[in-house]
Amino acid sequence: MTKIPANGFLIKVRNTESQMGLQLSQRRKNLVGAFDFCGDKGKCGSNILLIDDVYTTGYTVSECSKVLLKNGAKNIYVLTLARSILM
Repeated sequence: MTKIPANGFLIKVRNTESQMGLQLSQRRKNLVGAFDFCGDKGKCGSNILLIDDVYTTGYTVSECSKVLLKNGAKNIYVLTLARSILM
């Protein structure tokens, strides 16, 4: 439809607790090292569109972005379907 190639460059390498109900500091700690690169570095490309269902603290996007940047991505753009506010 868009003719934009879709690739799954990320894999979750360890189980994490649900982010729901965790304190801010726990959320970050929960995701550190949870994702790894699982593709061909040569195909990572310079522009990546990272899609996430819900954006609350940005920690998931941040951890995923670190992995992608370390493996060849130059620019990362983020699309989220919903924004949640911590109370």
